[in-house]
Amino acid sequence: MFARLFFIFLCHCSATFMSQPLYASPRAASPRAASPRSASPRSASPCVASSRSASPLRGDLNNDGAVTVGDLAILVAYLSGDRQQHAYVDLGLESGTLWADCNVGATHPEGYGSYFAWGETTEKTSYYWAGYFDSVNGSSTDFQRYKRGGETCCIGTDDDAATVNWGCNWQMPTLEQFQELKKQCTWYSVTQNGVSGMKVVGPNGNHIFLPKSGSMSGNTLLYQGKYFYYWTGDLYCMYDEYASNSLASYMDASFNNAFQYYGISRCNGYPIRPVVAPNAFIPDPDINADGILDLQDLSKLSYLIFDSSTSNDMRGDEGFDIW
Repeated sequence: MFARLFFIFLCHCSATFMSQPLYASPRAASPRAASPRSASPRSASPCVASSRSASPLRGDLNNDGAVTVGDLAILVAYLSGDRQQHAYVDLGLESGTLWADCNVGATHPEGYGSYFAWGETTEKTSYYWAGYFDSVNGSSTDFQRYKRGGETCCIGTDDDAATVNWGCNWQMPTLEQFQELKKQCTWYSVTQNGVSGMKVVGPNGNHIFLPKSGSMSGNTLLYQGKYFYYWTGDLYCMYDEYASNSLASYMDASFNNAFQYYGISRCNGYPIRPVVAPNAFIPDPDINADGILDLQDLSKLSYLIFDSSTSNDMRGDEGFDIW
């Protein structure tokens, strides 16, 4: 039974290996540290505290508390290039922040992804104050929820496009997290697979690619492939007492690759590069923990599934080296 099932999965995967590079797993060397600044509390967050064990089952790729054939199917999808879960990269930052390898709405690092007005969770065809979710009657000065004296951060809430679209393991970055990215990483303006962007190399040598996605203003897409803009989850008024409530903080590396932050009208559409939320559990498909996703991981996961004498002991770091 085991041999037959494994052979079926093996055949399904092997046809894709000759034409696709192996996936390098972005593993975290240690549990993620707390983010530089906590998001403001909300009563209507879509996320609740996880009831799962702090030491999850290794190989439980669908996060259901068991290692089953369902996990094997997910690993086959990874190996075939059809990633079912979003990948992160450990850049070796002091805070422990883990950055996603692509934008919300994209399926690969070079994808521009979706364009969101700040605090909105779906892409639109036009970006004006009229129709902006937090504006009072289309006003650019009067807001319902996010303003000085009110809430100034949408991170991890039902207004966080990363959390809503990718799940509770993900959130928009804070301004401090972007500033840490600037200070601790080396930045290069590069073209990757035909897409212009910034290669951000962390202290440990791992890197992410941030495409120059441009922005949406009104109903016009501007500067795609030329300029670099990304939302943070913070209003700009948090950082400048004279800033308007109509502005949200964003990162800009457009002119001479000078990395700066500004405030801009939050009804505009910008891309979002998520970070891993604190205490998130994101399964790692690199089952044998060798830094490469390949046929050996399929073999190891199959062993866990079909050898009941060991699968129940494969929690956390226990048993990583039993093979």
